[in-house]
Amino acid sequence: MPPIILARHPHVNIRPGICYGRTDVELLPGWESFADGLSTVMHATSCLNVYSSPATRCSTVARRITSNHKHPPHIDVRLSEYDFGDWEARSWDDVEHAALELWNRDSVTFSPPNGETGVSLLQRVNDFWNDVSSATDPICVISHGGPLRVLTALAVGREPKLFDPSPPQGSIRIFSLGPSIPTYCLSVA
Repeated sequence: MPPIILARHPHVNIRPGICYGRTDVELLPGWESFADGLSTVMHATSCLNVYSSPATRCSTVARRITSNHKHPPHIDVRLSEYDFGDWEARSWDDVEHAALELWNRDSVTFSPPNGETGVSLLQRVNDFWNDVSSATDPICVISHGGPLRVLTALAVGREPKLFDPSPPQGSIRIFSLGPSIPTYCLSVA
């Protein structure tokens, strides 16, 4: 079975402690070395198909690594980071402690004000997974911590958990998909 490459965008140019899920932030200088390394991994796995979140921090990398390919990147909104709504671009210290506690207790159905629920993130990433997990050619996905938590769990055949550790920024993971890896159907009671 073909490999799937899961890559988290490189470090971003934002002050530490700021919530920036859907906030479009630029990459820190030097991001090109990550993109060139990812391009090397793609070449080694004969990967020509790149899927990317529309966020600048992902799509910039995707465009660089596909600039010499016949196939432009597939920009897919299902790979967007969690939408923190009114918490976006705010310091985590400024978010009400009680709201963070509610989110911590029920990450699946809780929604920050004007944001999305965890189930929404799970469903859209699961929909993406169902579309690509039976691919016959290798694929590369460039995304964020939230979607990559879900995709990593699906790639290893376990149920996704929203508070699993995120892969580090600027990391690349390669998974071999086989018939023993189930596709999860997520349901919410």
